[in-house]
Amino acid sequence: MKKQKQRIHVVGIVDIVYTVYLGDRRQTKSKTVWFIPVIGYPLSSNRYYVVRATGRHKGQACTCSREEDMSTCCFRNIVNDVTPRALDHKDIYQQVEIFKSRRGFAAKSVAPDGLPPHFLRRKGWRVNTLSSYHRQLGEALGLNVSLCMRLLPEFINFPMSSKFSKAEVVGRWYCPFVFIMERRLGDQMTNSLFYEMTLEQTWEEIYTCENDKTLGNIVAVNVTVPKDEIKLFRKEAMKDDKRGADGYLWFRHVKDNEDGSNLGLSLAIVEKMRWIQENEGCVGGGERYMKVEKEFKGEWMSLKIYEGGGVLRWRWVEEVWLLCVGGEVCFKENGWNLVTNL
Repeated sequence: MKKQKQRIHVVGIVDIVYTVYLGDRRQTKSKTVWFIPVIGYPLSSNRYYVVRATGRHKGQACTCSREEDMSTCCFRNIVNDVTPRALDHKDIYQQVEIFKSRRGFAAKSVAPDGLPPHFLRRKGWRVNTLSSYHRQLGEALGLNVSLCMRLLPEFINFPMSSKFSKAEVVGRWYCPFVFIMERRLGDQMTNSLFYEMTLEQTWEEIYTCENDKTLGNIVAVNVTVPKDEIKLFRKEAMKDDKRGADGYLWFRHVKDNEDGSNLGLSLAIVEKMRWIQENEGCVGGGERYMKVEKEFKGEWMSLKIYEGGGVLRWRWVEEVWLLCVGGEVCFKENGWNLVTNL
């Protein structure tokens, strides 16, 4: 019978305590690291990224060396550890599997020819949690699908005199700082380990017209819907199409050369949010131009068109620094409603 893998839960910043032998002497050392579960795998897989939490490589991910990088000294093979570097969530050489050993823990590389850094590959290291790094986080349960489904009927009933519907938070997550390139990694880690990410759903009036009786019951609508609004530190921004080969989607201020004018968002996060939009039915996307002709059978006085969308916000502590809008269009007229994806 196949032995079931033991689940090891070591998420968080910890001290890895290990022993090295120098001749007849034994020395105890430690490394402060942050274990982050590998994206796309359950916790039961025991797969982690290991990020250095102190020293000159603070904020960078431990990377496994390869067997071909080994050297020979005194007829012995010597493993040359690779210098930590910025996290690449798809790099299997930055992923290790933790397992229980007789006296503690050990790690092996997910890559078949990978060799973890010396303090991880030694068997028997121990883990000490560091309470000084633990910060109280609120509840983040992901996307509230039932709330998304409930918002559309509620929207249809809100008065036509309103230009905006009430913004509702329909999703909340915590994103480790390593998936966001805002400043030096070490500085980001000092500031906050996590960014709070929320998804809000709201509706905004983008077109209105009155019936002047000249066209009878026919109304033609030709609307160019505003593009997604993006802001960095509350200033107007745009996607930077010149960058992106590094696994990040980059944004920059519309006005160049401003302080803090660039930000990179890992494609791991981008792909996840796109999947939510496409599969959970909460917000829409697609073309940003609309042309509609509608004939009404009865009398009508006014027509309003609303754009519904999801607003993604990332923030640390009190500063909201990225905002995106996209969504659906809803036509609203007394006694008649139509909702369609853009």
